Amino acid sequence: MWHIHEAKRQISIGGPMTVLQHLMHNVGELGVSDQITYDMISHLDAKVHNITGVQEVVGKHVFSLEETVMHQKRSMLSIEESTDILKRKQEAMNGRVVLLESDVKEHDQRLNTVEMKSDTLNQTQQVYWKRLRLVEVNSASRTKVDERMVLLIILIMATMAIHSMYNMCYYDGTNKY
Repeated sequence: MWHIHEAKRQISIGGPMTVLQHLMHNVGELGVSDQITYDMISHLDAKVHNITGVQEVVGKHVFSLEETVMHQKRSMLSIEESTDILKRKQEAMNGRVVLLESDVKEHDQRLNTVEMKSDTLNQTQQVYWKRLRLVEVNSASRTKVDERMVLLIILIMATMAIHSMYNMCYYDGTNKY
């Protein structure tokens, strides 16, 4: 009886080969016939095959679970990489927004400069019109004033107005093209 308990203990700790070796070694001490020994060994062998089959199924499930875990780890790494890429894109977009805001401010400053030049040109044009009226009044009052002189003055004023408009249109505040 002690040998059966020892065989069960060997099954739980040592595995199937140890049990078979133990039984074969102690067949004489058990006092059983060869047929009973053969039946016991066949029964144990069948149990070993069942256990081996279960171990293989469990091993496949463990392998499948390991693959699933690895796939999830790769997915998590992919998500983290995507998150990092999105963060970098967001930072780049923020930088572009800052640059666009700077460009808008610069454009506003240039627009203010153009408006100031336009106001200056309007004031200059008003001064020229006043001078032209004075010339007209003077020419009407003076009969000796040559019409060619009036045309020359108008031509000079028109040239100055065109020059002022040219400067306003093609120069920014830094006097560069």
